[in-house]
Parts: sequence; C-alpha cells; structure tokens
Amino acid sequence: MDMALLIRDLVSLLEAYRAACLEPHGNERLELADAILQGLSADPELLLTRLDLLGPSTMIEDLFSARGEDGEVRYTPAGQAHRECLRKYAALIGQTAASLKIDALSLDPAHALYSPLAVVYGFCADILSNMVLNTLHASSSADLSLEDTFISLGQLEQKRAQAQEWQCLPKAEGERDAFEHSTEWAAAMFARVVSGLEARAARPTEPNASAFPTSRLYVVPRGATIDSWPEGGLPAGVVSAQEHCLTSDVTRARDTAATSLSRSRLSTDRAEGRFLASVETDGAWFGVSKALLTICTSQGKDTLIYDVPLGVIDVLRLTCSELLVLPMSPE
Repeated sequence: MDMALLIRDLVSLLEAYRAACLEPHGNERLELADAILQGLSADPELLLTRLDLLGPSTMIEDLFSARGEDGEVRYTPAGQAHRECLRKYAALIGQTAASLKIDALSLDPAHALYSPLAVVYGFCADILSNMVLNTLHASSSADLSLEDTFISLGQLEQKRAQAQEWQCLPKAEGERDAFEHSTEWAAAMFARVVSGLEARAARPTEPNASAFPTSRLYVVPRGATIDSWPEGGLPAGVVSAQEHCLTSDVTRARDTAATSLSRSRLSTDRAEGRFLASVETDGAWFGVSKALLTICTSQGKDTLIYDVPLGVIDVLRLTCSELLVLPMSPE
C-alpha cells in the first residue's frame, strides 16, 4: 500500500526532474535527484528493474477493483488512476534513468559525512520523537529540521553530530536503539540503486530489465485439476506456490496444501493490500498472497497454484493480467 502512494509521489518528482534537466543552470536538478534516489531506495529492484511486477505489487484490490451489478469485476476510478500513474512512472523512469545515474555520483554516501540513505529504519514520527528527546540532552543540532534529515547536501557535520546524538538516546531494556545511521547500509543501498539505474537506462522501455527471465503465474480454477492443462501447457520447471494460497477453511487447506489462517487475519491482510486477489465464497475467505511475487516470480520461476475460486480469478485478471495464464488461455 505504501508503494502505491510512493509511485504517485515519484511521478510528480520525475516530471519536475525531467524539466529541470533541460535547464543549463540551477540546483533544482540535483535537489530533485536527491529526493528521487531516496524514494527509489525503498525497493530498487521493484522500482527500477522489475516494472513488470510493479503493477501487481501495488494493486490494492478492494480500492482498485469492484464487482458491478452485472457481476463483472472492473477497475474503480481509483484503480484506473493508479494504472495511469503506473504507465507514467514507467515512461518517466525510462527517460530519466541515465541522467539520474549521473547525478547519483554527486550524492554517493561514500564521499559524505552524512547521508539519508544511511538511516536504517523508522518512521517520520520516530525522528520527531528523537528531536524532542534530544532537547532534554546537550544538543549540537538544535537548528536542524525534519526536512534536513532527508537532504544529502549541506550541513553535513551538524547532521552527523545529530545522528550520533540520536543513536545515544536512552532506551528501555529490550528496546532497539532510537536511531541507526549505518555507512555500510548506505553503501549497500546506493549500490543497489545505481545498479538498477544502469539496467533501466540500458533497457528503458522493457518492463523486465533484470537478469532474471520473465515468468508467469499459472492458475487452475476450483473444480478443475492440474491435468486439465493441455499436453505441454505447463512449462518445464514450474514450481508450486500453493502455500501462498490462504484460506479460512481449515479442511480445504489440509486437502489442497493451502495455508490456513483465521478470518480476522485474512481480513487484516486484505485491508493492508497484501493479496493479489481474495474473495469470500462457500462461507470462507480465500486469498492469493503477494509473497509469491517476491519468492517465485521475481526470481524467474514460473509458478503454479490450484483450487482457485472463480471470483479470485476475476480479480487476478485485473491485478496481474500480464502474469496470469489459465488452462484454456493463450500465453
């Protein structure tokens, strides 16, 4: 869900960055590149090399799709807007990847006393809490703002001092440190972002710019068997992802090798956007977890699931149409 919101923010930043690249002078280009690179660091592979999985990963089924009075599942206005946002993002990141890689050299954390990429974990609320707590101690960084924490250039000595102070804030027994600023983490994140930009710049219009082959999700509807596939219909090496089919029906889970979860847990996961698709049928919930995208599909593995209700397949046709393969559908 957070990634769906991030895409919208990145589209606006990338549009401004593309315009700034046409200006011969000014600092706006580098400032925008700084913000964009930090956004990309949330998941460099997904946001740069695996645009074929970005749509399925960020689709929120109960917001972006709905079943009409005629029984057909269609995109909601929010779903249509998200699809358009994904289209714009794919075009913009392909057009700007080469320039962003050049600007990234000026923001390399290896040559800086402080980098936002070195912030290991936490939310903005945690940083605000650190700022408040730090006022109770001797502080050398009182004039720094929340925004300064996420700017890679300027006041680096003060920012490093602030980070060091936050790391020393008191904590209760068993609690993690209030803050962690790791140069090793920054180097690793920067390397992943630059590698992704290189791959995207080399293949600007290809959805999959990774080293892994594009793979598909093969789905057997409930009531059919795996044998319903025509001879040669399933690719060699296809792997089962049945454990990523989740159901509140304990008996069906046992009989089909699906994973059994409580209705309350399934409801929470659905609300958090963790499913490719889900439906309540025959008195039980059934969902397909997005985890299979990370564990199987992103690794180039063709994936098979079965005993999937038709209502779930209706939603899958919207949330991951490019991945979906059914027994009687052409590849």
